[in-house]
This record gives sequence, structure tokens and C-alpha cells, in this order.
Amino acid sequence: MYGDPVDISMSLCHTIHEFETTGKLMTTKSTPTAGSDLSAITSARPGAASPEVALKRLAGRISAWDHAYHTLDMPAVDDATYDAARREYRALLEANPELDDILATKVGAAPAAGFATGAHTSRMMSLDNIFEEQGLLDFNAAVTAALRLPAGEEVVYCAEPKIDGLSLALTYEAGTLTGARTRGDGDVGEDVLANAMVIPDIPRQLKAPFPDRLEV
Repeated sequence: MYGDPVDISMSLCHTIHEFETTGKLMTTKSTPTAGSDLSAITSARPGAASPEVALKRLAGRISAWDHAYHTLDMPAVDDATYDAARREYRALLEANPELDDILATKVGAAPAAGFATGAHTSRMMSLDNIFEEQGLLDFNAAVTAALRLPAGEEVVYCAEPKIDGLSLALTYEAGTLTGARTRGDGDVGEDVLANAMVIPDIPRQLKAPFPDRLEV
């Protein structure tokens, strides 16, 4: 459905090369350098390059992996490798605040061809990761502040294994399900209302009371 895996991996390597040399992510397939393979994506490291060059290289790899995952439905690396690259990218930004965050506005991927699309009422972001205790403490502090809770009041959390799936924004008008969109690029998503209508856990009609319009 998506072409030969080797051919796709060669295209991804070429995508990274294009990003590193031009600063632009090429989402159309080009002729790759002979001998390229998917291992080049995972083995190449910024090394002793300047922070600016290292950041651009990391952004290129991450963007190529995102394209493979979100657009081609063919993950190029495992979660641990991807998350490590993201952490390295953030560490470079923190150590070099004068650099621009190349991936700052990037969320998900553009809607797939063949689907009707629709704009989100407000930008739909993606989930973040936490890998250390301080990250949890910072998250809890942010939640406490957002909820305007008194200092020292505990927040109860529910944790569960992450299930890889599809994020949806559901729109209800007068209590009736009228819209369902994937995250897409955060601003525009794929219209999947017909699919959502046959998922038992998604209610077609809300029980009163409900607002005139609700997006969840």
C-alpha cells in the first residue's frame, strides 16, 4: 500500500539530507543517494557540530520520523529512539536559548489525502512525555496553578498504560454529535464523523444538561 520498505527508508534518508542542507522538510519523494538505508537515520548523530547545525540535524531526523509515522503509517524508529532524540533536541534548546525552536509549531501531520477536512475550534496539541521525578513535580505544580488550588492541596491522578491510537476532537451541537476530526496538523484535521458514529463508546446524543455547543 505504501510502497517498498527499502524504497521508503531511502526516501526518508534523502528527506533528512534535504532538511539539513536547505532547512526545509521535503514531503515529496526524491531520488535518494545510492546506498542509503534506514540505519542512516538512527545511527547519524550531531557529533561535534555547532549547536545550530546539531539542532537542525536533529529537527530533520525528528521531522522525517514524524512523516513516516503520521503520513506513511510506517514508523521508522522505536519509541525509545524517538523520545531520546526529542530529549536531546530540548536539551540543545535549553543550553542555547538564542537558537530558534524549529519544531515549535509542529504538531502531528497534515491531513491525509482522500479525506474531507475541517478546522479545529482551537489548536489541538499533542501529549508530552515525562522521564524524571522533577518533570512530575513540575507537571503537578502546573496543574495545581491551573486549578487555582490552595498551596499544599493534593491532586489525585489516575495512571494507565499508553495505548497508541488516534486523537479525535468531537463536536456536539444542542447535545447531538455533529463533528469528529483527527488532530491532523493541529489546526486542520480529517473529517471522520462517519467513523465516529459507529464507535459504541462515543455517544451520539448527550444527556441534559449540556451547553449549546461543546467540543471535547
